[in-house]
This record gives sequence, structure tokens and C-alpha cells, in this order.
Amino acid sequence: RMTINDIDAQGLRDVRNQQVAYFGHADTVRVGYDFDDTKTRFQDAYDVITNAANCQGYTQGAVYRAYPQLPRSESSKQFTHRNRITGTAKRTRSFQNVKYNDGVEVTFRNNAKKEFETVSLHVNGVSSVNPLRIELSGCISKRAALIRAYRELNIIKYQRQTVEFEADGISYMTVPGERVDVVDATRIVKRDNNENQYRVYDGEVLEVNGMVVTLSQKVYFDAGETYSIRFTRRDGSITGAITCTAVESANKVVLASLPDEPIYTGYMQARTMFTLAPDAERTALPFLIRDIEAKETGGLEVRKLSGVNYDARYYQQDLLL
Repeated sequence: RMTINDIDAQGLRDVRNQQVAYFGHADTVRVGYDFDDTKTRFQDAYDVITNAANCQGYTQGAVYRAYPQLPRSESSKQFTHRNRITGTAKRTRSFQNVKYNDGVEVTFRNNAKKEFETVSLHVNGVSSVNPLRIELSGCISKRAALIRAYRELNIIKYQRQTVEFEADGISYMTVPGERVDVVDATRIVKRDNNENQYRVYDGEVLEVNGMVVTLSQKVYFDAGETYSIRFTRRDGSITGAITCTAVESANKVVLASLPDEPIYTGYMQARTMFTLAPDAERTALPFLIRDIEAKETGGLEVRKLSGVNYDARYYQQDLLL
């Protein structure tokens, strides 16, 4: 039997307040649904509510929580070759939605008319042949339905890359709708013995000596560009970008400041991971996680994450409706 302790009630209130503060109204968190079947599982009912309320419902530590689907100015996590399953990364680059959806249809319940309605939007502004269909059974606000419809339409229009990979560790703390940094595992980084142009380095920290950190791989700096490094904290989140400069040894850098959490270089747990890149190339790292699937690979329980490039234009109609 469930109790109130199985639900993060304060967290749900915080999510509600975040949405009201962002949108300036409470339409996106108003939900209406008749649960008239005693066989309905709580998980299913919870999904109906959170999906209608512009949230992603999930469980963590056997407690039901919610993640608000809001634009993010910073990524919350970073996935590198150290926390992905080797050989599982796939990436596509295209100027056309890989599913070839050319529109969106969002069905919601008009509370005033007591009937379901469908909001339809089209990439060409006129009609669709293969629209993405979404049912928001618990949504009772046309404005909320329009916000969701425009977001999905903008993702169709502005996605340029898709990514898919398997991971363990922090993947269990990641939810759909989250913005994360993903290093491109399908490309080889620039070295002194090649002419590759990919300059996002990742790995773990081997040693710290004052402001100098020794990295698990060599990194190469191009003149005239500013480079920064970001570290993964013990809870899976990432620090802010810290400016760094080269020293004589290719696998060492000098930090302009220390991170807000001590770097771990021991052997009792995973060492602190990093990404290092020119500031200009960090803009290509953020992805919006769209789907997460639990699976087993080589006897190891992992999660397969799929996402699209993060683009602020996905949310451009949010405050106009």
C-alpha cells in the first residue's frame, strides 16, 4: 500500500511553482481526468497527470518525482567515453526529421465544452501527411495543448542531429526532457599526428597539483582561442566551465580557478571526469534527451538514451500564447 512518503510532494510543489514563474500562468499545471477504473495502476495515473502538466514523471529511490519540461541555459550532466558503453554510440546529421513527421496533432479535453479537441500544426503552415500524434488525456487547457504542439513542431523543424547511446551510472538519474552534454564518440579528436578537426577532449583526472591538473589524455590548444574545462561532480552534475591554458606537458592544463567540489583522483571510486574544448565548440555539445529505455547489454543492465540537438527555438512560442 502506498503512502504520502512514496511521493515527493514538496518536489511536485516546487515543479508547479517553477512552471507558474516561467509561464506567468497556471494553465500548464491544471489537470482534469476521471479515474473510474479501479484496475488503473498508480504508475499509469501518474503518467497521465505529469504528461498533461508539462512534466516528465519518474521514480528515484522508489519515490515518485517529476521533472519540469522547461528551457535550460545550462546542461545538467555530461556523457563522455568514461560513462558510456563502448561501441553503442550512434549519431545522425540531417536537415530533415528522420521520422519524416510534417506536422503535429495534440488531443486534449476542452473543459468548457466537456469534449475532446485536437490542435493541429503543420511544418508548411497548411497541411500534414504524417503528423506526430500526441494524446494529453489529462490536459484541460487549450493554451497548454498549443504550447506542447508548438514545441513538438519546432523540434521537427529545428532538430539537426540525433544521438543514441547506452550508459550506466548517471544515466539512471537522467530523465527525458533533460539537457545534457554529449561528446561525439563517432569522431576522432585532433592530435599532433593527425589533421582531425574535432577538438572536444574527454577523460578523467589523474592528479591535481595546485592549479595544475593532469589528464588521462593529451590535449592540444590552438592559438587565439579560449579553452575551458568542465568536471563531473560526485552526484553526476557538472561544474561550470573553467578557463584553462596549456603547459609544456600535453596532458596537463592550468586552471584559472578551482571547481566548486574537490577533484577526486584516488582508486576507491570513479575518478573525476572532464570535458575540455574551445568555448566556440561547446555550443555543439548540448542535447535534449527524448527517450530512455532500460535494457541489458553483455549481462549488464544499462539504459539506452536517445536525443536531439538542444535548440532554444524549441521553446520560442512558450510565452506568446
